[in-house]
Amino acid sequence: MAGTPFLTPANERSFSGLVDRAILETGKQFALLSAIQYANLTIRECQKLGLFAQDLIEDELETDAVPFIWTRPANFRSIRSVKYTLQNVWPKLRLPGKVQHEKLHYFYGADDYFAFAGLIEGEPIAIAVYYYRKPLLYYGMLGTVTTGFQGGPYSIRPAYYDVEAEEWMYLNVGQTAYVDDLADDDEELLRRTNAMNWLLTDWWDVVLEGVKAKIFKQYNDPRASLSYSLYKEGQRMLQNLAGFEAEVSAMGLPGGD
Repeated sequence: MAGTPFLTPANERSFSGLVDRAILETGKQFALLSAIQYANLTIRECQKLGLFAQDLIEDELETDAVPFIWTRPANFRSIRSVKYTLQNVWPKLRLPGKVQHEKLHYFYGADDYFAFAGLIEGEPIAIAVYYYRKPLLYYGMLGTVTTGFQGGPYSIRPAYYDVEAEEWMYLNVGQTAYVDDLADDDEELLRRTNAMNWLLTDWWDVVLEGVKAKIFKQYNDPRASLSYSLYKEGQRMLQNLAGFEAEVSAMGLPGGD
């Protein structure tokens, strides 16, 4: 029922809805700020289980210098592959040292950047990078006054996924109701990205249990042990069913010859 604190309808899925669900199922209404933090932490914990295809982004870098310096982007995790497109060369990661003087094509990471050597001037770089999901924010339900919420007031949640209708719903311009079309593809994509990610879509119950386990532990609640056990079992299922690779390096892939 609209206006009831934390009672998000069962068909509405979003990061904020998951936080609401955790608050209701634990009965800890004064743990809102912790629940928001724990939800983002749990998502990160699940991502760290492996290098998942859903977190891999393929891109092409336009270069303007040799060597080319690429500033590490936000939420960067690791490099999967690099290709110099004009030369059809796949350079290897080579850390600073003698080996760099023995090879023409290589790349390495330092501080907040990567350097790519052996390029032809202006040569594009095809790159595949694993990213962490960005931390998400909490938004209140439409029709609910959040002034009294811990850390409130909160803005109205801009979007949610309706699991019954199997469609996205977006807050209209007047902020009075939700509609299924804003006539602005870019705005719709931004709202979806700020509301959900693939772990919440595919592994909602696992993330939820992880948040609950952390809240229970914070309050020394005896339910913590069972909740944590269920969370770990869910993580094992995620590893076994979603498919993953072992993480090689936060810098990139190690080089051979």
